[in-house]
Amino acid sequence: RCHAFHDVAIQCIPELDKESLMHFIELVCEAGIRAEYPLFQLACKVYKPSLDRDPTFKSLLDKISAIVFNVQPAPANGGGGLLGSLMGDMMRGLMSGGPGPARG
Repeated sequence: RCHAFHDVAIQCIPELDKESLMHFIELVCEAGIRAEYPLFQLACKVYKPSLDRDPTFKSLLDKISAIVFNVQPAPANGGGGLLGSLMGDMMRGLMSGGPGPARG
């Protein structure tokens, strides 16, 4: 899978520094192998200035996030602000069987 991602990335972003791109791809592959979403997020944050050169790269990273880490991209409208975030957190907690509200 990493080789396929590399080939697509090289084709989509030919102007991106090849050495930086290779290092980024290695980090993304390592994150996927280890199933470590925080490492994936860190790689995306560190390389963001380079990755922002081509908007198609964001959609590729969203696909990787969804397929490899089962994390869907944030809604384009911001998810409803603070209230939407709180509701989303509460619903995720309920759906995952996590702890409910504190009972006193």
